[in-house]
Amino acid sequence: MYLDNFKIPSIYLHILIESMTEYGIDEAALLKNSNLSNITSDTFISLQVISDIALRAVKLSHESTLGIALGQKFTLLSHGILGYTALNSKDLFSAAKLFEKYISIRIPIIKINTIRKSDQFILEFVDEIPPGAFKLFLYDVILSTIKSAIYQLQPKLNHKLTINFTYLKPKDFQESYFNECLVKFNQPKASIQINIEDVITPTPFSNTKAYKEAEILCKKELISLTESSSLKNMIKNILFDKLNNFPSQIEMASLFNMTSRTLQRKLSSENTSYREIIEETKKTLAVSYLNNSNLSLKEIAYFLGYDDSRNFNKAFKLWYDISPNEYRKNIKGKF
Repeated sequence: MYLDNFKIPSIYLHILIESMTEYGIDEAALLKNSNLSNITSDTFISLQVISDIALRAVKLSHESTLGIALGQKFTLLSHGILGYTALNSKDLFSAAKLFEKYISIRIPIIKINTIRKSDQFILEFVDEIPPGAFKLFLYDVILSTIKSAIYQLQPKLNHKLTINFTYLKPKDFQESYFNECLVKFNQPKASIQINIEDVITPTPFSNTKAYKEAEILCKKELISLTESSSLKNMIKNILFDKLNNFPSQIEMASLFNMTSRTLQRKLSSENTSYREIIEETKKTLAVSYLNNSNLSLKEIAYFLGYDDSRNFNKAFKLWYDISPNEYRKNIKGKF
């Protein structure tokens, strides 16, 4: 359920499908039981579906590090407006800060932290993904993709990149994908280290005007994403699917793979609480039922989780300063 709360652009799935033809695996086999159809370029697909397909691809290809090979297939333009903006960055530092700020418009479950440490500039990746095979696959893709993007922006680095994986070195690890890098395994965090000298060296494709214009579009996408993917809105979407059986705060927190206290803290940062969201959802549904259905007040009370219609009646009066029965009569009187 947790991964279902996040969606990513379909371009990433298209590239996976194309890549699998190299292993003799067709689209039908890969998408079996996924219920996907009519996938267009502007479609967004839930990470749970992507996870199921990706793990099926690993199984069918017999390649445990398939994610690394897949990451090599992405170009900067695979990442939409974010990739285009990065392509016009004046240097790797600007590109890194851009990804740190806007990565969520492409992969909302991942965060990037940029850190300066001695003569190294570090891109550190942070997430709340449950441990498992998909997390390993996703980080293989991300580290491989970012490494490729760095070389697209700055083809002639003066120093080797350092790629840090969190797992032990696999027996079938393909050294050739990283022959120009220093690769470390069993590290505490997934990250990429770049020498400061390389980070501030101007890139050959820099275009300040194009960068500024494209970043405006990144900002607009981020604002739109923030409004639609706030924890509050994700919870509301779940509540609308749980009529007459609203989850407790503990149950809701478990759906997001977090504790009740963490859920409370995150909602507090959005200036709300789980109780307030439940109340808002009931208010919205109550008016919708009264306007658009012939349900009795007793039935509406039941669907909203009230023991009887008297409690619903009392709550509705507090919300709208009118009884639900009077509200319905007023609505009918207008038509």
